[in-house]
Amino acid sequence: KALDDLGMADNTLVVVVGDHAESLGQHNEPTHAFLAYQATLHVPMIMHCGTRLGDGKHIARRVTQVDIVPTILSLLGYEPPADTDGLDLTKTIPSPRTIYAETLHGTLVFGWAALLVVFEGNQKYIHGPKPGLYDLTKDPNELNNLYAGTPDSVAFYLEKLRALFGDDLGVSSVEAPTQTLTADELNRLGALGYLAAPAKLPSPEARPDPE
Repeated sequence: KALDDLGMADNTLVVVVGDHAESLGQHNEPTHAFLAYQATLHVPMIMHCGTRLGDGKHIARRVTQVDIVPTILSLLGYEPPADTDGLDLTKTIPSPRTIYAETLHGTLVFGWAALLVVFEGNQKYIHGPKPGLYDLTKDPNELNNLYAGTPDSVAFYLEKLRALFGDDLGVSSVEAPTQTLTADELNRLGALGYLAAPAKLPSPEARPDPE
């Protein structure tokens, strides 16, 4: 409203997106970050730019946060970088589209197993000590695990993950650090609450199931 009142709405792009949702007890997860169900992965994404985005458009298809950068650049009149994993949401979204998600919080802080996620349409595969395959159209709360009865689908999703992380998913899902932070940088991150003591990771096969 302030942008409207100032006459700046058409020249200001506002992007509102959630970094995570909250389970609130679903799947016995009181908060977020430990598991990879829709209760924590499904977040709002809203873009506003006065009348320049028309009367509004709802994208009913699944999108991902990596789409934000190429979409913003497109709306500002720039070409998105060629090496981005995201898509320009002002253009047609290909179907089917593979989307990845993950949670490494339990791994990096507590030494638990990583959870890696692949979406293809409305099917979702969660890779971890207790793998899960869910049809989100029929089972939006992810209560009916189809993993045991669908070996071909599971093999398909495992290949998708190996294409991203490498053959050894337990090892390559947690990358080595790419830079060293100074003591001052570490203190500043710690003051913001975004720094945890790194876990001494056990071997992948010995990492406990976060669930």
